[in-house]
Amino acid sequence: SQEDALNMAQNHMNNDLAQVRREFANFDDLPIPLKEVLLDIQYNVKGGIKKANWPKLYQAIVDKNINKIAANVSREDVQQKRNDWADRMARSISF
Repeated sequence: SQEDALNMAQNHMNNDLAQVRREFANFDDLPIPLKEVLLDIQYNVKGGIKKANWPKLYQAIVDKNINKIAANVSREDVQQKRNDWADRMARSISF
């Protein structure tokens, strides 16, 4: 049913949010565009966004280097349109 689908989607997002918060202790303090990109990656990438798989992105976030963040949010398994969105979002970050 539509209600079941909505509940499943909400549970999926809650789990993704919990995982990203475990990976990034300061997640709630990050700029909103970066939070959106990180959640999008978590949602769409098998295995999620773990430091071992995304070391350059993690370091770019620690360094607050917007150009390097943008350079490291692209994914092979998603449409170019989604990667373009992630790049635009990353470039809109203001620390």
